[in-house]
Amino acid sequence: MAEGRFLNNIEQGRFEYHLTDGFAFGRYKIAGNVLILQQVEVPEELRGRGIASKVMEEIMDFMQSRHKSKGLKIQPFCSYARSWLEKHPEFHDITEF
Repeated sequence: MAEGRFLNNIEQGRFEYHLTDGFAFGRYKIAGNVLILQQVEVPEELRGRGIASKVMEEIMDFMQSRHKSKGLKIQPFCSYARSWLEKHPEFHDITEF
């Protein structure tokens, strides 16, 4: 998979993973000390390359640092994010299912 650039677009309320041929994102909102992950979206032309998983890995790296510093947890509403997190028990301590 091609390397991309990950950023937290606070104004749009989404994490973005930029590639040369487009970008995928995870839309969120914050409620108290919980980041509610509403949607993970990968455009059709980028699908089948493991990009949704990469988006989740980047989001969880961000979440781990925020959990340590601010106690922030994640709550997945998106079915893909929920399924991905269920398969990654290393993040269950900062996940609210």
